[in-house]
Amino acid sequence: MNCPLLTIGIPTFNRAKLLGHTLESVLRQIPSELTNRVDILISDNASTDDTEAAVQAFGTKYPVRITYSRNTENIGYDRNVDRLFKKASGNYVWLLGDDDTLKDGAILHILDLLTQHPKLKAILVNFDAYDAQLEILQDQKEISRDFLCTNPEMFLSNAARSSYQQLLLRKGLEGLKVSRFMEANPITVSRALSIEHLVEDYIYKHAFKMFPVVDDGRLVGCVTMQKVKDIPRSEWAIRTVGEISGGCSADNSVAPNTDAMVALAHEQLEGRPHHAVNGTCTGVGPGINNHINERSLTILK
Repeated sequence: MNCPLLTIGIPTFNRAKLLGHTLESVLRQIPSELTNRVDILISDNASTDDTEAAVQAFGTKYPVRITYSRNTENIGYDRNVDRLFKKASGNYVWLLGDDDTLKDGAILHILDLLTQHPKLKAILVNFDAYDAQLEILQDQKEISRDFLCTNPEMFLSNAARSSYQQLLLRKGLEGLKVSRFMEANPITVSRALSIEHLVEDYIYKHAFKMFPVVDDGRLVGCVTMQKVKDIPRSEWAIRTVGEISGGCSADNSVAPNTDAMVALAHEQLEGRPHHAVNGTCTGVGPGINNHINERSLTILK
């Protein structure tokens, strides 16, 4: 059997339930045609819970090769990680915690990078660290674009710069509410507007990732760039915003008095813009996320 390009390595101990979420987030991203390029290795540090059963439950659910290895005794975290690396069959190893989840598209992006740059020695990836309730953003690494370092000095310099920028972000948002990012005259679009006009007259002009949709002056939902991308270009002239807009719900809304860091955490956790709704549309902001990576947040009250 040929060695896979990438092994997803997960050291674990007594976290059967959380491990299931981690595996689900990984496995659902690997299409069948890439199963020869990615495998999963789980190194169980002598768990006493249902870890083995949790892993076996995924054995027939997805076509990806999952290797489960259990220590006869707890050898400590460091030695367990070392053991995992020694057992890994991939040319590269992506080390994940047993409570980590991957954002959609992460594995394909890493595989593309490894294919384009076969001599890479290491990849530093973004991460968001939350509290146990997944509500408070506690730590973060946000790199806005891929950056290829050709020597160790470049790698260390850019890692340090990114960490400092995240520190400034947290300091800058500390104590601020979402309403701080509102604008008095929001840019809205009509349900009847064609997708073609939405792109040409709004998205290209304003560079927002999301626009509130109104009908007779009242908010009825929002439309995002992702929704536009899902429609074939040949249909833009005959399809309308109303056909692709989504409604306002608790899943995509925050209140104007929400803490800015909490709102930012929700946006980044779910990978999509949020808006705050309470009546008619009276204010829209380019967004907390938009200030740092060109996403948008709609604020209404």
